[in-house]
Amino acid sequence: MRSMPVSALYTIGNARLGLPELLIIGNFAPPLMASVLNEVGRRMRQADQVPDRDIDIGGAFPIRPRLAGATSRSACTNQVGRFLGHEEYAVVQLLLPDPMGLYPGEAGCDPRYDVPRP
Repeated sequence: MRSMPVSALYTIGNARLGLPELLIIGNFAPPLMASVLNEVGRRMRQADQVPDRDIDIGGAFPIRPRLAGATSRSACTNQVGRFLGHEEYAVVQLLLPDPMGLYPGEAGCDPRYDVPRP
């Protein structure tokens, strides 16, 4: 696993609706990451519910949400705290699988996809 991600993209504003901010970490094309965040965020806001199971948005494999730890706020989503004026918000990390369908943290996951899970 990498010690520092090459890139991370996240939402800002869901916390004002009582929902978690969404985070993707990894070496993915920014347009792909933005598209995934936008689609999952739209679905989450429509359902007014935190994603808690795999999410199918039409790819070969679903996206896996996980509740991120407190470290994610300071290490990955610090602009959210500045926007909100506090650090009391949740972050759900969206895990993207490798080409074989293995997710970060699973045995055999391609190291390029085995991103940090703060």
